[in-house]
Amino acid sequence: SKIKNIIGYEVDLLLFTKNLRFIDTLKTFYIYSAFKGINQQKTLYSIASKKIKDQHKNPILQSFFSALFLATPIHQKERKILSAYGINHLLAISGYHLGFLSLMLFFLFKFPYQYFQKNYFPFRSLHYDVGFFILVILFIYVYFINFYPPVFRSFIMMLIAYIFYRNHIKILNYENLFLVIFIIAILLPSMIFSLSFWFSILGVFFILLYLQYVKNKNIIYNTIAIHFFLFLSMLPLSHIIFNNPSPTHIVSLFLNFIFLFFYPLEILFHIFSYAFLLDPILEYCINIPIVHTLWHLPFYSLYIYLFLALISTLHKNIFILFNIALILYFFIFIMQKIIN
Repeated sequence: SKIKNIIGYEVDLLLFTKNLRFIDTLKTFYIYSAFKGINQQKTLYSIASKKIKDQHKNPILQSFFSALFLATPIHQKERKILSAYGINHLLAISGYHLGFLSLMLFFLFKFPYQYFQKNYFPFRSLHYDVGFFILVILFIYVYFINFYPPVFRSFIMMLIAYIFYRNHIKILNYENLFLVIFIIAILLPSMIFSLSFWFSILGVFFILLYLQYVKNKNIIYNTIAIHFFLFLSMLPLSHIIFNNPSPTHIVSLFLNFIFLFFYPLEILFHIFSYAFLLDPILEYCINIPIVHTLWHLPFYSLYIYLFLALISTLHKNIFILFNIALILYFFIFIMQKIIN
């Protein structure tokens, strides 16, 4: 029988690499190929893909959840919706999702492990051992989605962080961030040309910048404050690089918080075949008209912005000025909607 959707199946391709250079393999490249055949034997990946799609009637939601759980490509139409809401990072699997999975697995393993640790091996470290179990499970997941580059890169970064933590090396500092960049560049040189890689690096940099000057020890306060600071810091980057400013980006402030509950809930819903329950709400959201502003920033402003961010590490007063500039930018961003 003919297979209409080959996602999850093994295919044979003939690749024409005559004019392909080594430097091209490190970047995103295009080569001609010819389709030779397909192995119609079902794989675990194809079964999971079918299970996800069978639970949603809307093709857009099928695409969204396949991307969220299996790292399948998102079509241009769906990507425009995500870009308008500023939530590309929520559905494109990356370190953001591995962090969520790690947290969920930690609480899943923590209490059973504590019982055995207390009664049989009190000399073992809960954090070291549970951290190792989590890395093993995450590696299986990375293998399952065929070492999807952003996820594999994030896994390598988590592995490095675990090794640092295991050897009592401080993780959250600028020196180790640059060390991670160096290690990733050696292990996965193609990441140097990956935009998502640099976005994730900048995300970590802005978190370090916040922690450098804000000494509040309240976890709830820091979680909310870092969230807002990251939103304000990454918004100009998205504006300059993707050139698709939209007032609906503001919604991502709240969607990021909602995602904390949405992601684990949808995992359970898809496992037990109740994923359709939230479809009416999601369909309403994706059908809301999207408005783009006409405010475009020249590309050279990216270098100015990154320079200001870097020198903010030198003195607190510069950091304060950087935050004032972000708030001013955000105010102008909002005003564009009113003006237009």
